[in-house]
Amino acid sequence: MLLGNRMSKLISSSSNERWESDLKTAIGAGPSTQRLIEAIRLLAPLCHHVLIVGETGCGHREVAKALIKAGGRYDESPSVYRCGDSPEPIEAFLGRCHRASSFKAGNCHEENEDVDSKRHPARVIQIEKLESLDRLGQHQLLQWIESQSSKTGDPISLDCDHRDPGEEVEALRSRPQLLLLSSSEIDSRVRDRSFDPELFYAIHAMRLDLVPLRERKKEIPELVHAFQERSSKRFGRESPKMTPDAVRALAEYAWPGNLLELQSVMDRIVALFDSPTLHRNELLALMETRTSEAMVAAGEDFDSLVKILVRLGLQRAPIDATDLQEQIVGQVEKELIAQVLSSCDQIQTKAAIRLGMNRNTLHKKMKDSGLDEAIESGSNNE
Repeated sequence: MLLGNRMSKLISSSSNERWESDLKTAIGAGPSTQRLIEAIRLLAPLCHHVLIVGETGCGHREVAKALIKAGGRYDESPSVYRCGDSPEPIEAFLGRCHRASSFKAGNCHEENEDVDSKRHPARVIQIEKLESLDRLGQHQLLQWIESQSSKTGDPISLDCDHRDPGEEVEALRSRPQLLLLSSSEIDSRVRDRSFDPELFYAIHAMRLDLVPLRERKKEIPELVHAFQERSSKRFGRESPKMTPDAVRALAEYAWPGNLLELQSVMDRIVALFDSPTLHRNELLALMETRTSEAMVAAGEDFDSLVKILVRLGLQRAPIDATDLQEQIVGQVEKELIAQVLSSCDQIQTKAAIRLGMNRNTLHKKMKDSGLDEAIESGSNNE
């Protein structure tokens, strides 16, 4: 019996090390990941519903997988529902999952009445793109959560002092666990009431926030190395060595697609680059950097977009450039003039008023920037 207990502890310790190592490999081993690991250690034994929030590509699924494994469920595959993509109503999906969980638990107890819920936990339900759930779906999800709480008792209720804590944990483990994956957009949707605040606060208590890659700049060189190795194994090719300037360019980039975009760039480098050394300009050509559309899709506000746009301009400019004002501000001004002219039906007088400059200044800027072909069209309209 003593040997059995020791073996059990060794296996448990090995399992813990495995999920932590897997998570660090997937999303990095920096301070933000270490904080996540500490939170997962606390949350996993409870089998309570967990909300995982972050920008696109931050590793939602990897964190969900770590939560499942940290709870000792290495053989557990979650039932996945993608809001906005599934034709099945979420109410029907949850009902089907709950029936499957009850059936599974029933089979376990038929085979061995002494089998505990720790070895045979309830089914895990993973709901992705939660911010895209429509109002009816939000109502159905809230009703389902409330019905589950009424059966097992609310784990954070203040009027349950009379209950044995062990009984509460067992009650939680006997019900399906929800892992709710959402983009950062959910917070603004709660503020503008397009996402039900009652549902939000019902799932908000156990929340894990994922840090975007642009706020982990010091970790990027290490991540680049790790992702390069992963790409090399995937394609069976050696990865080129990057110059310090190339690594610095990666660290300065805003990464609107976060870890997914970084892995995509590393795949592209390994698959398409043949030389043993990768320089900065060669890297930028391979990256084919996306601009405003990708940034807006990642949920950036206008001020952040301006900062990102300037960073992109600096990355693309030669390292010894002395005309950064023209290269960056000039390009933005040219695009601004072109779009304002278009919105004013190419009428320069109206465009000049909107831009806050006189018509002669506008005419000169159009000529200097190569937009003077619009002059004739504008004159005809006037």
